[in-house]
Amino acid sequence: MKPRRDNSRGFTLLELLLVMVIIVIMAAIAAPSLEKFSASRNIYNDASQIVSLAAYAQNQAIAEARTYRLNFDPQSEQVFLTYQDELPSPFKPAPGEQGQPIQLPAGVTLRAQLLNAAQGQGSWITFNPDGRVDPAIITLTPARGQPLTIACMTPTESFQLDSANGVPLDIGSQQ
Repeated sequence: MKPRRDNSRGFTLLELLLVMVIIVIMAAIAAPSLEKFSASRNIYNDASQIVSLAAYAQNQAIAEARTYRLNFDPQSEQVFLTYQDELPSPFKPAPGEQGQPIQLPAGVTLRAQLLNAAQGQGSWITFNPDGRVDPAIITLTPARGQPLTIACMTPTESFQLDSANGVPLDIGSQQ
């Protein structure tokens, strides 16, 4: 008697390779989109950290009756907070976690423009003990993608993230 042959068969090696090639092609098509999404999320997180640091500086300046500064170093792509104990003393790094610099991702351009025409481009924003702040516009521009704008338009406002459709505020009309 002849052994019975099972008609069910598995996948051939060629079929498996074809499916793998299709998966690799689909992943290659989707990867740039995922990379762009990840980069935009990172810059949004950094902008949110800057807004939080500015709010902390404004609150601490009032609570401690000290002058705080939000400092920008475009060369090293860092943002950091300092304070001044008394008028003739130099500024010191803020204590704790708030004193740690925020390192922006590579390729992100940082631009801070103070709205006081006499100050122009600034390397810091001052938070005074009376609650007043230097009005400024901070723009973070990634290598690819839309810029994010952080703005405080008057000395009595707080900084807020303003990325409506990725269009920065009209800086020229604010001076």
